[in-house]
Amino acid sequence: MIILYILAPIACFFVLINFIGLFFPRLTRIHASIIINEKPELIFPEIAVLSNFVTWDPWSKRDPNIHQSFEGNPGKLNSKYSWKGNKKVKEGSMTISNIEENQLVEHILNFGKGNPCKALFKLVPIESGTEVFWGIEMNMGKFPMSRIIGSLIKGMLYKDFIQGLESLKMKIENQNK
Repeated sequence: MIILYILAPIACFFVLINFIGLFFPRLTRIHASIIINEKPELIFPEIAVLSNFVTWDPWSKRDPNIHQSFEGNPGKLNSKYSWKGNKKVKEGSMTISNIEENQLVEHILNFGKGNPCKALFKLVPIESGTEVFWGIEMNMGKFPMSRIIGSLIKGMLYKDFIQGLESLKMKIENQNK
């Protein structure tokens, strides 16, 4: 009887969480932007050449012993960056799936388990320089708990995107002084 009093609330909790999760979106989208006071031509190599990306992205700095490898022609379609790091960085790969010179770079991100994600950088010229957009779209699948997790990580990834974009801005604007 005591087991019933213990298990019933736990079972109700899991049923409730899964029911609530059905109302969360399957696709989680995160995007951030920053204005960099330079032309797109000066910014593009930093986002298209994956060995440049790791000099300003927020995750490479979290593991001083991260193992990184690069394949393909730098800044070209199908070039690939793979990493394996500590539990903060984990492991995965990023492959350029679409590229438009000085305008757009799209990636497929693979973190091993789960569905691959789509990410992009878009450069939009404006009067004072370039607005740089960084976005990601993750399919959280059909499981309600995964959908809840997708919504919870939005804030965390948004902060990482802002940190990375600020680092990119500092790098670009300081190297062109």
